Amino acid sequence: MTEIEAPKGYSISDEPTQTIKLVEQQAEFVVDFENEQNTIPFEITKTDISTGELIPDCTFEILNENKEQVITGTTDENGIAHFQLAIGKYFYREISAPDIYEIDDTPYPFEITENDDIVKAEMTNKKKSGSIKVTKTTTGNLNIEGIKFFATGISDTNKDLKFEATTNENGVAMFDKLVIGKYVITEDGSTVPAAYLTADEQEVTVEYNETAEVKVTNEEKTGTVQVHKRTEGQKNVEGITFYLKGTSDSGREINIPATTDKDGVAVFENVPIGTYSIIEDEETVPYGYLVADEKEVTVIYSETVDAEIINNEQTGTIKVHKRTEGDLNISGITFYLKGTSDSGREINIPATTDKDGVAVFENVPVGTYMVIEDEKTVPYGYLVAAEKEVTVTYAETVDTDILNEEQTGTIQIHKKTADMSNVEGIRFILSGISDTGREINIPAITDKDGLAKFEGVPVGTYTITEDGSTVPYGYLVADSKQVTVAYAQTVDTDMVNEKAPDTPNTGVTDNDTDGRTALGSVAIILAGAAVLMFSRKRKER
Repeated sequence: MTEIEAPKGYSISDEPTQTIKLVEQQAEFVVDFENEQNTIPFEITKTDISTGELIPDCTFEILNENKEQVITGTTDENGIAHFQLAIGKYFYREISAPDIYEIDDTPYPFEITENDDIVKAEMTNKKKSGSIKVTKTTTGNLNIEGIKFFATGISDTNKDLKFEATTNENGVAMFDKLVIGKYVITEDGSTVPAAYLTADEQEVTVEYNETAEVKVTNEEKTGTVQVHKRTEGQKNVEGITFYLKGTSDSGREINIPATTDKDGVAVFENVPIGTYSIIEDEETVPYGYLVADEKEVTVIYSETVDAEIINNEQTGTIKVHKRTEGDLNISGITFYLKGTSDSGREINIPATTDKDGVAVFENVPVGTYMVIEDEKTVPYGYLVAAEKEVTVTYAETVDTDILNEEQTGTIQIHKKTADMSNVEGIRFILSGISDTGREINIPAITDKDGLAKFEGVPVGTYTITEDGSTVPYGYLVADSKQVTVAYAQTVDTDMVNEKAPDTPNTGVTDNDTDGRTALGSVAIILAGAAVLMFSRKRKER
């Protein structure tokens, strides 16, 4: 018996002819022919949808028309899964893939026919992806738009990956559809404004179907300002507050306080680069000082700027007006202004009088002082003036008079006559030039005891002259006498009136003037002149 045709989809048996022997009375017999089912090669090629790279290790299942699994197969290193399938209708479906790929579990139909030599199918895979959201921040959230970032990594095939994104007005840069894995976020320094430091790199992991959040802060470039407080004698330099004010190069309004330490140093640290004004807080400036002028400083990145701020003392002026009797000898006198200023500084300043007797102390710190005359410069004949207290007020001129009294002494005249009678009411004139250069002409009249006193007489040498008009009848006018007055001493001197000698009768008539009368007339004239001179000098004094 020979098989000449096999069922559809099968091949003729390997032993197509078999011999059988018929036996008498055998009703039937069985002959087995084994047919193998015919198969056709079926291939699925798996590729990356983005790169076209062949993907190994993807497993597929083949389903029959009833979607029952027939067989499974896995792509090789060339990304191909090989199958041998009998003629018929089927579905292929992906059931596993490498971790970085999404699985496409859609059943795709296909058919194997007897006319096919090979059936091929192609399938692509999307890599699993996620997103990175970069949020850019700065102090005050200024200058956050237009900053470029890079996301770099390595693909599963060891290829370098690099993506870029730029921040919007809200400072957000989005990296979408990134293959899952690890990335490094790097800021493009060329897009960072000059006032900021480029942010440090950050590593981030992208998970499937998730958005990784990355916050990137740009720190401002900063420097330091060191204020050195200066005063005369470096007093009162602690506890002074300064403000640093202005707009940073990053556009931010800056208003920072700092207070001086015991050395007068105030430090502004971490100041954004830019140009500012240093302003002294007047409420912290000690009494006695002017508020310092504002000072401009420019802060440079990573550097320390030193600024010296000087507080000048509040000052005023003292005008000393030198006074003497007759305003003589008033130039060339030195005075010292001594004391402690309101700022705590010891003051000792000289000033010398000009031809008008004025000595000026200028730029004197406010406070209360003593004006002291330098006795070495006081002319002979004068007492050193008493110290005088003056208070200096800011921006004002204090006028003060300093009087030099003359050194004086006393002269006591003791009037003498032969019998010590007629000693009262006799006038004497003290005349001459004092050691201070002043014209002196002073009268004094004897008392009942014949004593006449000249008190408060400036030191010097003088002439005592008796006023003949006051000499009693019968006495001669006393001779003039020179006396020297010493400071704080009393000079005693006797003035003697001798009796006039008897005069014989010469026959002169009543109309004639006798010697006494003539002498009296002369004395009256001299006395009148002396009185007139004394009156004028008193007015001058």
